[in-house]
Amino acid sequence: MANNSTAGTPGTAGTSTTTSTSSTQETWGVAIRYIVGRKSAEEALGFLAHCGAALTRTPDLGAALRDVTRASVAFLADIGRISLVEGEELVESTREHVAGLDPAVVDSQLDFLDDGAAGRGDRTPDVLAARRTAVYAPSGSVAAASLAEAEERGVLSALLVPLVVRGQVFGVLTLVRAGVRKKAEFGAADVALAEELARQIGTTVEVSRLRQALAGR
Repeated sequence: MANNSTAGTPGTAGTSTTTSTSSTQETWGVAIRYIVGRKSAEEALGFLAHCGAALTRTPDLGAALRDVTRASVAFLADIGRISLVEGEELVESTREHVAGLDPAVVDSQLDFLDDGAAGRGDRTPDVLAARRTAVYAPSGSVAAASLAEAEERGVLSALLVPLVVRGQVFGVLTLVRAGVRKKAEFGAADVALAEELARQIGTTVEVSRLRQALAGR
């Protein structure tokens, strides 16, 4: 019986050690996920704070939009563009892209996203008409055929976000990941962040145009 008791002790100790190790690894895993998530949230808030400051720092709308587009490329995308509605047309206001990305490729990708004749409801003119974000990602809102065509042009993922304030459309924020620095598709958190940024941009454009209208009286 002494032998049985001795044999049982190591087995118990071994089980206890395995459980303890597994528990420790799980605890560290939770902690790391928490730290990463918190860091991402803090960085996102910092990004929005920077953009908010840029949009209110100067009455020069063009300069403010350029600053925001540069920040968007640094934080969110490989290509960033803000286009504004001018009368009956959509006019590009500012565009930025990461170093190392061929400008001709940038043109090709943006032309593809702007092709309203595609008839799939997921290009820039469609976004303006529907006032709804188009998400180019496997879990997004666009058709599989559009995703495949975008991939052929080197588009890893893209967001087309309308600038809508109080029911009025002021333009579109376009963000593209081409796998240069940003190598993952846009996710739900990115979409929420881009839509909040678009709201801020739209509000700034609205205020700027109200000022212009008042100054012209």
